[in-house]
Amino acid sequence: MPNRFITSISYIIIAIAAIAQSEMPDSIKTQELNEVVVEARTQRVIERGVEYTPTKKIKKAAIDATQLLELMNVPQLDITPGSMSVKTYAGKDVGMFIDYKEATAEDLQGLRPEDVLRVEVLQYPEDPRFGGQANVVNFIMRKYEWGGYTKLTAIGNTLNLDRGEGILYSKFVKGNWTLDANATGSITHNVNSRGYNVESFRDIRIGNNHYDEVVRTTQSGDNYLRQSNTQSVSFRASYETKTTEIIHSVSYNRTGNPFTRNLSEVSYSEDALPASSALSNESGQTISPRLHGYYYFALPMDNSLIASWSFSYGSTRRNSSYRLGELTPIINNNKETSYAPVVTIQYSKKFSHNNTFRTSLLSYNTIYRTHYEGSFNGLQKLLSSENMLFLEYMQNWQSGLSLYSRVGVSYVIGRLNGVNTLEQWNPRLGLQLQYNINDKNSASIEGWWGNNHPTPSSSNSAIVQSDELLWLQGNPELRNTTFTTASASYTYMPTNKLNLSATGEFHGYLNKTAHDYFSLAGYDGLIRKEINNGDFFDFSGYISATVKLFNNSLSLRTSGRISHLKSTGFDNQSMNIFTANIQVNYYIRNFSFILYYQTPYKNIDPFDNGIRNHYKSTYGILANYSVGDFKLGLQFRNWFNKYKYFYDFDSERYSSHGWQWVSDLARSVQLTLSYTLPYGKKVKRNNEIQTSIESNSAILK
Repeated sequence: MPNRFITSISYIIIAIAAIAQSEMPDSIKTQELNEVVVEARTQRVIERGVEYTPTKKIKKAAIDATQLLELMNVPQLDITPGSMSVKTYAGKDVGMFIDYKEATAEDLQGLRPEDVLRVEVLQYPEDPRFGGQANVVNFIMRKYEWGGYTKLTAIGNTLNLDRGEGILYSKFVKGNWTLDANATGSITHNVNSRGYNVESFRDIRIGNNHYDEVVRTTQSGDNYLRQSNTQSVSFRASYETKTTEIIHSVSYNRTGNPFTRNLSEVSYSEDALPASSALSNESGQTISPRLHGYYYFALPMDNSLIASWSFSYGSTRRNSSYRLGELTPIINNNKETSYAPVVTIQYSKKFSHNNTFRTSLLSYNTIYRTHYEGSFNGLQKLLSSENMLFLEYMQNWQSGLSLYSRVGVSYVIGRLNGVNTLEQWNPRLGLQLQYNINDKNSASIEGWWGNNHPTPSSSNSAIVQSDELLWLQGNPELRNTTFTTASASYTYMPTNKLNLSATGEFHGYLNKTAHDYFSLAGYDGLIRKEINNGDFFDFSGYISATVKLFNNSLSLRTSGRISHLKSTGFDNQSMNIFTANIQVNYYIRNFSFILYYQTPYKNIDPFDNGIRNHYKSTYGILANYSVGDFKLGLQFRNWFNKYKYFYDFDSERYSSHGWQWVSDLARSVQLTLSYTLPYGKKVKRNNEIQTSIESNSAILK
């Protein structure tokens, strides 16, 4: 039924695309001279991407940067309404920039949409300030000689979980200096986390007894409670001239989980263990201050130099206990400190034949010290280090053809308790060709080869107990997963009212990771360890289309994905996937509305160790109201959804299936209030008119 619905909507969009050609012009500026209409382009193909000019009604309705992209209905992007997640419509990560400076989440929330002149959606951009990122969104802003604004935002969420968040962002510009400050705090109270899980443990020992199979059934969530809170503050000072940018920032983040309680009912197919209630308690805290510096110099003769550094400190404390009936509680207490220095240097030279050479040196290092107490006692000292050297060459021809190529090498070190467990050189290769046929058509092909190295939490040697029948073991012998990708894309934008994008992709992951289940003397049940085993292949096609009607008051977007996924090794399996999305935007006076729907879908992931996931449909409506500098947003999501996502996994010694409550799939209401107080602003002349890292944790859990 959903497929028929999607197909019908697709036919409607294609049909009204023809009508769109005769609608009134959707433009920033329209002039009538002797019955000749001159329409400014609000979307056009540019070098290495597409440029969009948001209309006044869209900027007036949007609360922050991410919502501005939602309301623009950019077909190259996939954004879940009401979230801060921005990806390409093919699911790739996107680097977010504001005036060529990498933007934090606080920058995106604090952005004033009315100051946005244009939005660039780029692939492999040539400008060195983008740091060689593959996919980029860059907001081009009005420039101020002096002045700024303070923005207050309050967000409340209920039904799925009770959550309140307050955000204070302030920006001030005077001459070449820009000062930014941000303070954010949130508190969450959640009583919803139901679940049902059936596990089969085969060929195991419990005490002195052997069992061919024990089935463990768990039903949880009737007495669940989780409380958490976050606080973050940051300050940044920037100095900018035509040839220099110097940025220094300091930030502090804290996440607290003072209490989590989960009561479950557990039963067994055999009498080895009693059917009883299982009580889990957990508490924890993470603090992470960070210092950062960035320096950009545009040198004579089209040379440029960029250097950046950061240092992060992390302190994590986690205490958990699990008790089945009257059995001895399982205790896992961890205390971890981490130190993460990062240094990057980049040199770029642009030559006279519209070609550019760039070299980059990057060093990422994290040192972990993790103390375990309880089911495992000991100290794990882990070093995770990756140093990379890249050489990049870019060429642009007058025919509209452009080349991006990159060759490099990375040196990866994994060291556990003073002993090198991983030491490997890995080449990296990449090539992209893009052809801008004109300002309405572009096409590209690309291919990449490289590797992913193991995560810190899976690379230690600890063995911790998860429950009465399952233990988790790290694996210092994990090796890199090699990836190969190839894709071809096409974009067509005949008018301001129609935008089409299509992509075909192949992803191959060789020597991927999988979960191995086995028995070990002295341990009841099974031990789960992550190992390198088998390969994963993904053949996918994506398509996305946007139509704008009635002077841009109505916008319709539909996108779809069809994939064939194949995994070998322990989790030998295959899966065919089809999913589709529809989004409708409508603007009337001071109101804007977004309606969205995504079909049910299933998925397996190359880094999810063979688990098959099945998701229900998601849908909702987001309504905004704006008057002056005050804005209000109200979102209703998944009103009739039963909050479940389903999963299953099967192997020789262990299998499981069941369902779990997920807040993103549950019924929810979210209210957002925003007020911006501008003060003393003066826009630079000729600029007021629109023209065409965070470290992971090494704790095993």
